[in-house]
This record gives sequence, C-alpha cells and structure tokens, in this order.
Amino acid sequence: TDALLSAYGKLRSAVTELRLPMRQLSAPDNLKAFSASSSNEDIGVAVDSTKANRGTYNVDVTSLASAQALASNAVFDDRDSTSVGQGTLTLNVGDNTANITIDNSNDSLQGLANAINDSDTGVSAGVIDTGNGFQLVLSADETGTANAVSISVSGDNSGTDTDNLGLSRFAFSAGMDVGAGLQETIAATDAVMQINGVEITRSTNSFEDVIDGLTFDISGTGISTVR
Repeated sequence: TDALLSAYGKLRSAVTELRLPMRQLSAPDNLKAFSASSSNEDIGVAVDSTKANRGTYNVDVTSLASAQALASNAVFDDRDSTSVGQGTLTLNVGDNTANITIDNSNDSLQGLANAINDSDTGVSAGVIDTGNGFQLVLSADETGTANAVSISVSGDNSGTDTDNLGLSRFAFSAGMDVGAGLQETIAATDAVMQINGVEITRSTNSFEDVIDGLTFDISGTGISTVR
C-alpha cells in the first residue's frame, strides 16, 4: 500500500510539472512563433515572431539607398591660404538650413570645410589633395533623396552670386549646368524593392513595417524568396 501511494504521488507530481510547459506551448503567441529565411544573403530578414504571420514572399531589390556626394570643379593651389571668395553660403539638407559666412577669418578651402562641418546641417566637408591641387568634397550624412544637398550664395565679393567666380564656385542645385558650381559625384538615391510585385521605397537600406513582424536589411540588388 505504501509503495502504491508513493508511486501515485510521484505520478501526480510529474503530471503537475508537465502542466506549466504545456500551458506555455499552447499559448497563442507561442503557437505562432516561427523564424524567417532569405534565399539571397544580400537581402537579410529578421522576424518578430509575436507580430509576423506565416507566408512566402518574392522580393526583388532594384535600387540601394545612397548618400549624395559633391566636389568642387575648381582646384586650389593651397588649402590654407588660397582665397575661395567671401560672402554667405546657404546650405539646405533635408529639413535643415544654415547660413555660413565666409570672411577674412576663414577665407580658404580648409576654412570653408570647417565652417560647413561646424554648421551641423547633415553634410560633412573635407579637402582632398589630388596631386594637382586641392578640392573641396562634401557628402550627405544620411542616405536617400530626402537628404540631398542644395547650396546657394549671396553677397559674393568676387562677382555675382551665380557667375561661377569667387564663392559662387561652391553653389549647387539639381539641374545646374555641368562645370558650374559644385559637381555631383554620387547621386542621392532611395532603396527600392518589390514584394510580391508591390513596389516599396525607403530612404535607407532597412525596410521596417512593410510586412508585420519582418524587417529587411539589404546590401545588394537582386531577387530572394523569403519564407
């Protein structure tokens, strides 16, 4: 009898221990949990299994997001002493705008680059030595067409604000004549993909909330099956 009672107690204890994991496994969120995989390593996918639903998606990435880059057409003999012209540059990058004054204190290529960086408008400037002189280079800090750069000039002391002399050599806007102002060396682009034939655009190479629970991080164009 004692042996039967002991065996019964052990069985009852084992059944009790099974109840908790069984309840956890049967919970709706846990029954729903699953992973996702991509057939193309350039099209990464992460899954939040509490939000995602099972499915198969055909993904076609046709464009990556890139940050705009600009460079001066003009080449300068010295980065610290050659005058770039004086006046005011107005920088527009996305929703950010800044007026940058170039005067006797910073009238050089390096002084201009420093002033642009200090403006904190979302564009970074530097000076490169080409071997045949120095050029100003700029790049948007963020990718996408929404973060493209435009630059206008006012009060140019070396001519007019648009004659491509003095400070107007650093003006830039989409559609400017080639050779005037800054040149665009890399165009700002958006990331574009089609999911089951539906086109989606983002300013970065991360696509969140396109499909509930799935995040796509892309590093190359191409086709993938995600399941």
